Amino acid sequence: MNNNRTTLNYFVFTHGLHGEKNDWDAIIEVMTKQLNNRDNVKILVAESNEKRTTEGIMRGGQNVAEEILGDLKTIDIKNKDIHFSMIGHSLGGLFSRCAVKYLFEDKWFKKRVNDNGTTNPNNKEEDTRIIPTSFITIATPNLGSKRAKSDHWGKSFYKWGSDIALGNFIQQTGKDLGLINNVLEDLSTKDEFIKPLMLFKYPTLISSIYHDMTVPFCTASARHDNPYDVTSIPKDLFIAGFSNHFNKNLSGWFRSLPYFSEETAESFSYTVPEKYAKQKDGFSSDTFDNVLFQNNALVGINQVPWRRLDIQFPIHTQMQKLSVHTAIIQKVHPVTGYLEKAIIEHGKNLIKDVFVPLLLLDHNIYITEQ
Repeated sequence: MNNNRTTLNYFVFTHGLHGEKNDWDAIIEVMTKQLNNRDNVKILVAESNEKRTTEGIMRGGQNVAEEILGDLKTIDIKNKDIHFSMIGHSLGGLFSRCAVKYLFEDKWFKKRVNDNGTTNPNNKEEDTRIIPTSFITIATPNLGSKRAKSDHWGKSFYKWGSDIALGNFIQQTGKDLGLINNVLEDLSTKDEFIKPLMLFKYPTLISSIYHDMTVPFCTASARHDNPYDVTSIPKDLFIAGFSNHFNKNLSGWFRSLPYFSEETAESFSYTVPEKYAKQKDGFSSDTFDNVLFQNNALVGINQVPWRRLDIQFPIHTQMQKLSVHTAIIQKVHPVTGYLEKAIIEHGKNLIKDVFVPLLLLDHNIYITEQ
């Protein structure tokens, strides 16, 4: 038996539509600081989709998988247990969901991961063991971006703009997000996409409760309803996490934050209804008529035992609403080039107090300072 094995904590970050690797600068900066010069950490910020995000979800996922495999095969990973995590923002979350298919179809990668997500007993003891740890999507349109018709003029205007963008400006990716094809249904129902996700110990969906005009709550959180009463949500930054598998260290950390809600922390467990009948234009619609989705996709994606983390930014203006989707990772808006100054500090707090500790504590890397 080889007792000289070491641990490598391996993190992959994937940007969204029209994004670039620099989108993750704020999170990487904080993460590097909190890691405090640890030498058993490798961070890969994927760049294979820069200027290529409109080529479709499948192509983007394959690009990310090839980049990961290429990187793993160039670093010294012999005799290592690799705790492997993937983090995607917006469209990057869909690229990541697709990438796991290609990773687990690769013979070199697959033989180093057991079906229970730990280690493969047939693997040579001196070789690499890959342990799927965290899989996190942040403000990702997991059910698509197709908007529902509405009597509300604001929602109708946004649907009009969204339909034009999806149909004309973002090419194959627009067709995928607009549910013109079955790509998202396949991602949520086919075993080659779902089974690899189930190997991750902490699959996680991070969503904005209200005000994300780009990716509404229900598509980000992969559910048909929004259980929160907007009139009773605190006016300041508000975080509600609910799950049956928040690890003990993480749960204790979150409960120490001044803006974490103890009241809702475990109250909103989600079960897909057996029959969900709200239909519009041949699709299912969420309870707020924000997005349309394929019901099979809703049922399929919830085979994964998701840990959900829901966030509410305090919003007072329309410009602040435009900033929510990208402020969650401290990135300027890709279209407006704008990041609302009033919520920059909230984004910084989320990164320092929530996102980075979430990742590190999942890897049993302990945080000593808030």
